[in-house]
Amino acid sequence: GITMPITEKTVSETLRRMGMPVSGKGFNYIKTAVLMLNDDDNYINAMVHRLYPEIAKQYGEENHLRVGRAIRHSIERTFEVGDESEINRILLNIPKKSGMPTNSDFLAGVYEYLKYAEAV
Repeated sequence: GITMPITEKTVSETLRRMGMPVSGKGFNYIKTAVLMLNDDDNYINAMVHRLYPEIAKQYGEENHLRVGRAIRHSIERTFEVGDESEINRILLNIPKKSGMPTNSDFLAGVYEYLKYAEAV
């Protein structure tokens, strides 16, 4: 099938459909992270050493660990207030009972979903 390009718009719409609050830095960091994965999916294996520092640099954040924490916070909020059926559809039922997906599982899940989505 024809895959749609992964754009800032498709990432944003997907996160909002899951019910991720758009306020807070985490939303933009996650959007940026997914777009970076689309450019180079090796980032998923180097989140703390490569992905967070590059996002921090882009946003003028001095401490790259704050990027990871903001992403974590947005994921937690999404699981608290989001649309469970949409979350499960996009992340393919990452079990909620065992807690939340890690940052990298969440980012990889959204990226994989968008990579193979026919049309979002």
